[in-house]
Amino acid sequence: MCINKDRGLSLVFTFLEQESNKKITGYEALSHLGEFHSRDVISWMENHVKFPVTEGWYELFVRSNFSWDDIERWTSLEEKHEVTVIHALEMYAHEKAANNKKPHVISNLPTKSEFIDFLVKLRAKQVLKKRTMLVENVIQNINIFY
Repeated sequence: MCINKDRGLSLVFTFLEQESNKKITGYEALSHLGEFHSRDVISWMENHVKFPVTEGWYELFVRSNFSWDDIERWTSLEEKHEVTVIHALEMYAHEKAANNKKPHVISNLPTKSEFIDFLVKLRAKQVLKKRTMLVENVIQNINIFY
């Protein structure tokens, strides 16, 4: 808390990687990195996120002030990244609807119709019904994002 945010973030990245021998859990990452609210965390996560993403990873994605560019990039990476985004979008919509937390504004969002088209394609790629339902929930609540 007493040092420059960029320097602190670098130190925490190093600490996590050294202490865990590259076996970082989502909850551990969230507890150390969640308060930074930095998109640099999303870049770092690309190499460290693993299943199950529901154990802290998607929440860290949300807390790291993701952008539309991050959403597009992550859904084109591995399944674990795509699933992280699905859960993150659902969490974001839920938090914004609950009004108990004020999620950040997602930068560079496309038009509503383009976002819906993107989500429909994402939903079609899903094999598991639970993921399909999560994406469908985001589609049904698309107005929350605008």
